[in-house]
Amino acid sequence: MTDWQRDIRAWRRLVLGALVGVFLVGTSACGKGKGRGRKGKRAKRVFTVHLEPVKARTLSNDIVATGITKPVREMFLSTQVGGSIIRFNVSLGRKVKKGEVLAQVSTVGVYGDSRQALATLKRLKADIGQADQELKDTKKLYDQKVLSRKNYDDARYKLIRLQAQRAEARARLGAVGERYVGGVVRAPFAGIIAAQNAELGDYASPGKVLGHLVDMRVIKVMVSLAEVDVVRLGRGRPVTVTFGALGRRVWPGRIIAVAPTADAQTGAFPVEVRIDNADRQLRGGMAARVVFGGPGVHGIFVPVEAVVRRGGKPVAYVLPAGADKVQLRVCKVGLARDGLVQVLSGLKAGERLVVSGNTRLRDGSKVREAGSMRRDDMGSGAGSMRATSDSRKPAMGGGSTTQ
Repeated sequence: MTDWQRDIRAWRRLVLGALVGVFLVGTSACGKGKGRGRKGKRAKRVFTVHLEPVKARTLSNDIVATGITKPVREMFLSTQVGGSIIRFNVSLGRKVKKGEVLAQVSTVGVYGDSRQALATLKRLKADIGQADQELKDTKKLYDQKVLSRKNYDDARYKLIRLQAQRAEARARLGAVGERYVGGVVRAPFAGIIAAQNAELGDYASPGKVLGHLVDMRVIKVMVSLAEVDVVRLGRGRPVTVTFGALGRRVWPGRIIAVAPTADAQTGAFPVEVRIDNADRQLRGGMAARVVFGGPGVHGIFVPVEAVVRRGGKPVAYVLPAGADKVQLRVCKVGLARDGLVQVLSGLKAGERLVVSGNTRLRDGSKVREAGSMRRDDMGSGAGSMRATSDSRKPAMGGGSTTQ
């Protein structure tokens, strides 16, 4: 390689190194400029938020449950023996009295069987009297050594057999009576026929349902409650019940029973409530809303949206009076109901609380209240309105503007 070629290569390396140095310096300067721009933009950002004053209030602690109404007493009418229906006083909506005969089936042979059983008992009564006298006479002769032990035992066993036959005849007569009674259906209580399942002349097999009798003077509602609610309730506690189909009328009720164990499938505890239905306005199968009144809970309650999580902890943001930067408060929360959450610690009544627009806030973030006016929002020039320092204050004295 000649000397001039070496000089050319050295010159090229020198020029290339200079170009690379200039490029790196320019890139570094641009990066620093952009970083300063982002930091400045973040520092100048102002978040628009909604504020509400923190207030102490009393929140209702009622337990509300729904259920279906049922009559307290009901019975499915049926016969214990089979036969044709020869008497039937069951019709839908009919009012019946306690003990009234509602249905009767024919019991063929009952009369003849009863007469035969009575005749047998009459005959056995005479035979037993005669056998008893024979036993007494045999006993005297046996004591006098006139008759043997076998004669005495035969007389005694004869009386025992006759007594056993009498007991059997009495049992047959009782069965005949049961057949007759089992064929007669009587109302066990006063009520109303809710269903008719047969007609006069039908054949009724044993156990066949002929009708449905209900007592509507008292109605019960079965509801299911969670374990956290059922521990607050007890037997005899008053409740209020409403029905969507009956307007705003409120029925007073009372807890009759609370199940000692939870339902295996739902995990809830059945609770029975009874309602007086003297005017018969309530019917079975109606949807009921039961309110178990409880003492109100007093404390600081705020909208659930005002409490967010930071680092796994519930926090809220407050804006001190005259300030434009929020303060982060770690809170301890309690009962949550109806869109409100109870704050046990971390907030005080009277503080201005950020209730919306808080998802991107951090401690010390600069904010402005929604609806307030700022100089940079109103424009510039001779015709523009001038914003004063009061524009960042709440719209109402000491309060906040809530949209």
